[in-house]
Amino acid sequence: MRNILVWLSIGFGSTLIITNKSMRPLAGRVIKVLYVGRNRMNCPECGLKIELTWRRYALAPFGRFRCPSCSTKFKFIRPLWYWLLPLAQCIVILLGGIGIISHMVGDPTWGQYAKPSVIVLTVGTIIIFLVIDKSIEKRFETVKV
Repeated sequence: MRNILVWLSIGFGSTLIITNKSMRPLAGRVIKVLYVGRNRMNCPECGLKIELTWRRYALAPFGRFRCPSCSTKFKFIRPLWYWLLPLAQCIVILLGGIGIISHMVGDPTWGQYAKPSVIVLTVGTIIIFLVIDKSIEKRFETVKV
């Protein structure tokens, strides 16, 4: 069986599936390119490379981080397009909620699942947003606060 599934994690929270053996060397190169320089953020004061872990990300909800070496507070310089992500998340939640409610409410079979579906949609988009946000944030330059 030549078409063997190979699962390769890409770091954006997504998965790349290679089904052909001839594509495997190319996939290895793609993954190396995706991981280069994206794991760490730099302290603007001392230049220490700090890994943006989930714990560090959760402890800085407003994006103000502290260097473990020199205790300098710093933040990321976010471009204007970055602020479109929360707007897109709200649009997805609103349109999805409207779609779910308009199709399910009043239906005797699916009507009881309308509220849980909206909650699952909301929680799912928040989780997806956090994964995307964390992977995007560590690419930005840092500046001293």
